[in-house]
Amino acid sequence: MEEIQFEVGQYVVYGNNGICVVDSIEPMSFAAEMPKEMYYVLRQNRNRATCFFVPLKNESLTSKMREPMQKEDIEDMLMGLSDEDVKWVADRRNRVEYFKSILHEGVN
Repeated sequence: MEEIQFEVGQYVVYGNNGICVVDSIEPMSFAAEMPKEMYYVLRQNRNRATCFFVPLKNESLTSKMREPMQKEDIEDMLMGLSDEDVKWVADRRNRVEYFKSILHEGVN
């Protein structure tokens, strides 16, 4: 059986989709001929109508789920940025990708 890393009611960040709550963990099948497998059912916090279905056995998708940062961690990261020289990227698309990488990996 797949390992359950998150619990019902827990808040998670899912990729670039923002904060979600684990609404349920249940067996599902999206095609009649396919066997049921366990899924996280995530509801987006800012738009409760938006729902994501994440199969527990799909490591690529479950790796996009993480716990939200705590206030202290965010403050430490922001204070650490004052010592860093964050470069400005002129091209908008490249800038978006650069800042996304900072959010996911930290300052390069």
